[in-house]
Amino acid sequence: MAKESSRAGSATVRPKAPASTPVKQAGGRPRSGRRVAAAGTVTMQARIDAGFARELVEHDAAVLGLEGPSELVREGLRLLHRRAREMDLAAAYDDFYPGGTAPLPTGVLAADVDWVVEPLRGDVWDARLSRAGDHPVVVLTINVLIPRLSAVTVAVVTGTEGPQQTHIPLDRESGLTGYDVSYVNATDFHSIDKSRLRRRRGRLHARELMRLEEAVRTYLGL
Repeated sequence: MAKESSRAGSATVRPKAPASTPVKQAGGRPRSGRRVAAAGTVTMQARIDAGFARELVEHDAAVLGLEGPSELVREGLRLLHRRAREMDLAAAYDDFYPGGTAPLPTGVLAADVDWVVEPLRGDVWDARLSRAGDHPVVVLTINVLIPRLSAVTVAVVTGTEGPQQTHIPLDRESGLTGYDVSYVNATDFHSIDKSRLRRRRGRLHARELMRLEEAVRTYLGL
């Protein structure tokens, strides 16, 4: 494993990219980019400090449930890619709704209170749902869009067990005390006015949030 982590030092991309080509950024600003193969796989590596590499492999990989440097690099690149897409999406909303937030989606009831909260993705809140009353939920909306939207999408937390592919068990560190074991149901989504979020209970662990994201992708076929 140590050998593999040291190999992360050579900065290469295979196959070799041709000359740089313009790439458009959010907001229309061009930047220099490089072409890579349209199909198949490429190897992307970077040189990092040995102590940082050791911490990634020996600690961070275990916390995230990843196996070795290859999975660490792959997941790190996926996070960068996701971040870039989120920034691009945020810029699109800023351009479309200049100086304001997007209106409530059709069918979402406006709350009867004046305060507005700004939760974070992965937060656990008590929410006032239109048909279920006050109920714990997990916020799913990505962080960069939350201040730009009037509503957020949440998944309902329940004490009823279900298939492990869609019902993710949560520990008590997330602030849930109503059941011996609580589950977030990846098939039960609601879009709600942000002011229907009444009380923050806690936050999902990173591993729980990753499992929830995978369950949502499986359920929706993404």
